[in-house]
Amino acid sequence: MASERVTLKDILRSIADDKSLLLINTIAELEQDSRRLKGIGQLTKKQYYSRLSNLLKCGLITRRHRKYHLSSFGKVVCAFNLEISNVLNYFWELKALDSINEANTKEIKEVDSYSKLIDSFIHDAKIKEFLVTSRSTSN
Repeated sequence: MASERVTLKDILRSIADDKSLLLINTIAELEQDSRRLKGIGQLTKKQYYSRLSNLLKCGLITRRHRKYHLSSFGKVVCAFNLEISNVLNYFWELKALDSINEANTKEIKEVDSYSKLIDSFIHDAKIKEFLVTSRSTSN
């Protein structure tokens, strides 16, 4: 992968399981010495080196002076991962919005009514903006 172009599939695969996420998040927070990282998440030696290798190949982390650091690319991917985690906090509210939308009532078709509905369900400004913007472009 180092000489090849890294794909979205490669990135998602490298952070797809809980232990890989724990590893990259720990690197992001602490920039640990590699000896201290080995004990995180009760990984076997093979699991530890396999996950680190995937993160390195995808360009998410780098190694300098026996320490692992997030690359610039890795910082962006971790930031988006945090955004996704935040959206997951609104999972049921978003499902409720979908259910109301599927009812397809006349009141909800009006942008102002839909915006008020979003305001009552969602408290995160980024998510609100996205929902309102995506609604206005899809109509």
